[in-house]
Amino acid sequence: MLKKPLTVTVNRRALLIRLERALKKDGRKIRVDRIGQHTRYLLVDTKQNSLVEVDVDLEELAHWAPGN
Repeated sequence: MLKKPLTVTVNRRALLIRLERALKKDGRKIRVDRIGQHTRYLLVDTKQNSLVEVDVDLEELAHWAPGN
């Protein structure tokens, strides 16, 4: 019998904390840019002090973050 993988619901704040912890090892950081009602997430390389990506999808990044 095939079993479905266990899925756990994680709220956005908890996801941000987990991502910050995982990305810190690679010298990267998530920054939040709030413009009016719109919120977007930026991925920053802290070693080179440069912007890596704009409008980051947190759920997709969580699948590719180190330690997953």
